[in-house]
Amino acid sequence: MILFGNLPAVMTLYAPMIVAWLLIALMETGLKPDDPALATALYGLGLLVVAAASLVATMTLQLTVLHHLETGGFPVGQAWREAVPRIAPFVLLAVIFIVLSLTTMALLFIPFLFVFPAIFLAPMIWLAERCTILDSFHRSVALTRGHRWPILGMIAVITLAAVAINLAAGAPKTLFDMAELVPRQIVGQVVSLVFNLVVTILIVVVYARLTGRAR
Repeated sequence: MILFGNLPAVMTLYAPMIVAWLLIALMETGLKPDDPALATALYGLGLLVVAAASLVATMTLQLTVLHHLETGGFPVGQAWREAVPRIAPFVLLAVIFIVLSLTTMALLFIPFLFVFPAIFLAPMIWLAERCTILDSFHRSVALTRGHRWPILGMIAVITLAAVAINLAAGAPKTLFDMAELVPRQIVGQVVSLVFNLVVTILIVVVYARLTGRAR
C-alpha cells in the first residue's frame, strides 16, 4: 500500500535512473554512436547517473516511508532536501557495509549468515537517527538481536525471486515469452528496480517496527 498508494511520487524519484538505464540498455543492444570514444563516454555517463540517482532516490524513499509510517504523510520534497546534503557520508557508510558483507561472504559464507543480518539496519539507522557511522553499526547489532534469522530469510526469499525472474527472462520462448519481446537488458533493469523498491521499503518497515516508530 505504501508503494502503490504513492506510485507517481515514487516514480518521479526514480525517473532519472530509469531514463539512464534505458539508454544504457539501448546502447548494449547496438544502438550507439559510431564514434567509439563518444559511445564509451555516454556509457560511462549513464552508469554515473544511474549510481547517483539510485543513491539519492533510495535515501529519499527511506526517509519518506519512515515519515509515512510515523504520521501518514508522504513528504517526498522534504525528504529529498534532507537526503541530498548527506550523500557523501552515506556513500562511505555504504562502502563499509558492502566491504563487511563481501568479506564475510568470502570466508566460506558462514560468517556472512551472522554478520549481514546484524548490520542490516546500519544505513537506515544512520539516516534516521543522525548518529555516527560507528554508532549506527553498534545500534544495528543491538536492535536486530533476536530478529536476525527472520531478516535473513526475508532477504533470501526476495533475492531468489529476483534471480528466478531474471533467469526466466533469458530463457527460451517456450518458457518465458517476454524474452522474445523485450531485450534482456531492459527486463533485468526492471527486475532490479522492483527489487530495489521492495528491499528499501522493507528496511524502513523493519526499522520502524523494531524501534516502535510506526503508528
